[in-house]
Amino acid sequence: MRKRLRFVALLLFASVPAAFAQLDQQFWFAAPDISTQHREDDRPVRFRISTLEEPAEVRVSMPANPSFQTRILTLAANSTATVVINNPSQYENTPPNQVLNKGFLITSTALVSAFYEVGELWNVDIFALKGQNALGQEFILPNQTIWNVGGPYTDAHSSVTLVATEDNTVVTFIPSRSVIGHGSQDTVTLILDRGETYSNYARRTGPVSLNGSIITANKPIAVTISDDSIVLNGCRDLAGDQLVPIGVLGEEHIVAKGALEADERLFITATEDGTKVYINGNQAPLDTLGRGQTLSYRVDDLTYVRTSAPAYVMHYTGVGCEVGAALIPSINCKGSNQVGFTRSSEEEFYMTVLVRQGGEQSFTLNGDASLLPPSSFVPVPGTNNEWLISSRAYSLSDMPAGRSYLLRNEQFSFQLGILDGGPGTGTRYGYFSNFASLFIGDDFTLCTGAERVIVPKGEPGASYLWSDGSTDPTLTVRTAGDYWVSMTNASGCVLTDTLSVDVNPESFLALDTLVGGCNGETVMVDPGVHASYQWSNGTRRRRLSTRSAGIYSVEVINANGCIDQDSVEVVFQEKHAVDLGPDVLVCPDVPDLAPLPSVCRLPQTIDRL
Repeated sequence: MRKRLRFVALLLFASVPAAFAQLDQQFWFAAPDISTQHREDDRPVRFRISTLEEPAEVRVSMPANPSFQTRILTLAANSTATVVINNPSQYENTPPNQVLNKGFLITSTALVSAFYEVGELWNVDIFALKGQNALGQEFILPNQTIWNVGGPYTDAHSSVTLVATEDNTVVTFIPSRSVIGHGSQDTVTLILDRGETYSNYARRTGPVSLNGSIITANKPIAVTISDDSIVLNGCRDLAGDQLVPIGVLGEEHIVAKGALEADERLFITATEDGTKVYINGNQAPLDTLGRGQTLSYRVDDLTYVRTSAPAYVMHYTGVGCEVGAALIPSINCKGSNQVGFTRSSEEEFYMTVLVRQGGEQSFTLNGDASLLPPSSFVPVPGTNNEWLISSRAYSLSDMPAGRSYLLRNEQFSFQLGILDGGPGTGTRYGYFSNFASLFIGDDFTLCTGAERVIVPKGEPGASYLWSDGSTDPTLTVRTAGDYWVSMTNASGCVLTDTLSVDVNPESFLALDTLVGGCNGETVMVDPGVHASYQWSNGTRRRRLSTRSAGIYSVEVINANGCIDQDSVEVVFQEKHAVDLGPDVLVCPDVPDLAPLPSVCRLPQTIDRL
């Protein structure tokens, strides 16, 4: 894994709205397959889409599935719309271990936020869509590691689901445990086109999480994880979220305990070897993790996590014994000045808000400052009172269900998590704050003659300075080299990120011109290790095996998504018996023994081809 240069200057938070909730104009999402045995409450599903000050026209489509009916919405400013989809066969990614065409794409004419919601009452959860922040080329799965899934529901699984955003995307999946069709640590290689998806499940024996599995790609993809029907104290509930790539992660995270009656858990997954984990400001590390390893930590109250390298932090909380999960954003140079969301149910509802000291004075919820007063905030342990947090329940009289809400802070960016559900039904849990600081992508290799546009995952209103001196918001690259950008956002944070670009040779496939064999035998031609193969005789296997003479060509796609082709001529000859005469054995002199003849004759043999 390459070294990433990332310099962070934490300056004063400006009095200008700078960072927003997961606001974007484009969202990719791959929906997990959810148990139908669990009261068949995996349907319908909904996308809830919210605008801010600008109206928007929003399209919900499936680019790889022309039979899907695209939904087109016209939203007023400061409003929320719901898109209901009833047919699970259209959107749930099953059967596993197959390339499917079920990737969602949401596009908008203005900045919006969006989340995906499963179910009505039981086995529910929400998946906060992270826009461009969700797209990347390297992921490590941070699922929980201690609870069983499914219970009596044999169609419930711990799953991973991904979607490609560009044609000819080469994906490598290395599962941490056995999945459908593959064993632990197998390398699964896929080639996906835009909007195509892939999912797989862990087998239902004991805790079956795919935690620690590794996914890489040559082009940006989006990844979803879920644990369907987590078994806890007699309850079974869905828990999952959309991930962000490793490059978007940070090193400091703050979490507040929810309303789960059992032990709540943080699962901290390292992305680098030797990652030290510190809790609540302690100077001694609680643990040291290797890449892909996870620490399970019990959440009793407020918890401040610091790691020596970027890490995934998943929080599993809930209401009663019903569990939900959310990926927690890191705190520095991240957050939102306004977040739009919907209260889905009339059950219990909790809102957790994190802000720097001083920001607690400036919140309004739908214009009402009394719903989040400064007195509701308390200091976070281990932060020297630099960070304050409020975690409180809201009644239906304070926040009626089914309505749109806008939490705003004109002076300070903040993070917002919502928890919505009942103690015996299901829990929806999600974080709606901006995840990105600055990420321009992982290292990549271009095919000869190709180009790629580098798009920083930054913030609206930020300014940029690139390594070539340009100040545009994007950079087009065509040649090998190192590229960096420095971003200054409106809150005063200055961040720098870099990546390296290589160029794949134009011709990388070289077969022998001629391969021969004897009649009746099989000749094998091996073009080497690549991502896919298409031989002129129709086979898609790596090695060509044939007993027929002729010219055979093959087209391959390598791990960088580059295409090359070559051909080989296969010829056959008759077998012939060849008499080379009698075999001859030359015997060396042996001292102190009776003399031997200098030439020893052996029975005549025939050498054959």
